[in-house]
Amino acid sequence: MNESSQRTKQLASLAFIILIGVVFALQFGPGSRGCDARLQAEQEASTVAVVNRREITTRDFARAYANQAAQYQGQGLTNDILKQLGVPKGVLDNMVNSELIAQDAEANGVTASDDELRELLFQVPMFQRDGVFNREVYEQNVRGFMGKSATDFETELRRSLAAQKQQDLILSGALVSDDEVKARYQREGNTADLTYVRFLPAMFADKVPEPTAAQLSAFEAANAEAIKARYESDAALYSEPEKVQARQILISLPEGASVADRAKATERASALRAEVTGGKDFAEVARANSDDQGTRAQGGELGWVDRSAFTQELSDAVFGLEVGGVTAPIQTQYGLHLVKVEGKRAASTRALAEVSSDIARSLYKKEKAQELARAAADAALAAAKGGRSLSEQFPAPEGGATPAFGAEAKPEARRSGIFTASASGVPGLMGDSSQLLNATFKLKAPGLLDEVFTVGDAYVVAQATERKEPTDEAFAQQADALREEAREAKKIELRDTYVEQLRQKAKITINEQAVDAAIGG
Repeated sequence: MNESSQRTKQLASLAFIILIGVVFALQFGPGSRGCDARLQAEQEASTVAVVNRREITTRDFARAYANQAAQYQGQGLTNDILKQLGVPKGVLDNMVNSELIAQDAEANGVTASDDELRELLFQVPMFQRDGVFNREVYEQNVRGFMGKSATDFETELRRSLAAQKQQDLILSGALVSDDEVKARYQREGNTADLTYVRFLPAMFADKVPEPTAAQLSAFEAANAEAIKARYESDAALYSEPEKVQARQILISLPEGASVADRAKATERASALRAEVTGGKDFAEVARANSDDQGTRAQGGELGWVDRSAFTQELSDAVFGLEVGGVTAPIQTQYGLHLVKVEGKRAASTRALAEVSSDIARSLYKKEKAQELARAAADAALAAAKGGRSLSEQFPAPEGGATPAFGAEAKPEARRSGIFTASASGVPGLMGDSSQLLNATFKLKAPGLLDEVFTVGDAYVVAQATERKEPTDEAFAQQADALREEAREAKKIELRDTYVEQLRQKAKITINEQAVDAAIGG
């Protein structure tokens, strides 16, 4: 491609960007439903970011975000989800990066000529009449939809063009050697596709019989250190926090209640406390008066609870009582609480000696399940060597050509899909599959891998249903495409490095409040 046609392509690309900008304006310009005149004025007067003393206006950010959000919302994603995904931050980061590049272009004397500006404007259909650029139509659209004069719009457009030229200069250094292209092919052209079966101990747990007393005793004696390690790692399972057996009466009090309503609720709660401390049955008073619909019918019964059941203030009051005591009215977000303590249990920890046999039983069953899983994997490998494919032995579930996200309930043949030698692991397998990966790419052709691999908790038997090694003939066919892919990858790397260097030297201030307001936060 010669320099002229390349420049035309870049300008056409920029024209497309301008068209998108006009779409933003349609959503937020005068007469649109996206932004009324008052909100426009507020947005014009505020900024979401200042980049080296140059402002990014709230209005410009709101337009950019609205366009990005529209693409996601078509997929059913709400504004709240987009915020959680970091979409607003991504949009603002891109705007900051673009501004930094424009400023760098100015600092380096890179500008856009009148001819370049004219060529771009003439390509935008919305600026045309009868297929030809029309100055009157152009000015009307810029003023009416974008709320700017043609002069201001052209100034911004010149900066964008200059920024594009500056970026092109940086990316022109994205050169790749023949060796790099060949190395990329060696990675991308070295592929495999596996059919594999996982044998998880959990699949065989129900086949392990209960150990006899003698078996359990022998196992416990032989595995004392493992039992102790499990006890220490699962210490929380053997500890009970301090608990109380309690009932409560709730007097609801809406958030933001008036002083009079608060006083009335406090008076009512105090009167009920006087009744229960004066001898009336707490459960009966709760059934008649509590606003907690979840416990009212049960006389306010909460059962045995630890401190996490209450707010800090209420917890301190409850756990400070003796059995039979009733708290004073204590306010939480739900209202005023009266809590009676009917029983107490101190915190406790079961000793290792108390739970040793239970842990031994669990470890014993796990070990036996592992043995069954391994035996099944060995048998499957032997059958595959005898001519029965894994798919024949363990038919995949319907539609199971690709790995499932959930764990299989039984051994099933699954496909990895095509992956390359540069993959970090075998697709679909959780855990370290590096040994399986290495063995796969030692194969010269499709075939069975003649050992059982351990991947995470599973034993895995696999066969390569497809295996392709890179060849000079295939490389010759793909070299041009691979070179372009390598160049594009290097461009991305160069741009990221360039922008990061600009950001490190820049003074960037973000107005989070303005960002939230612009996106409806």
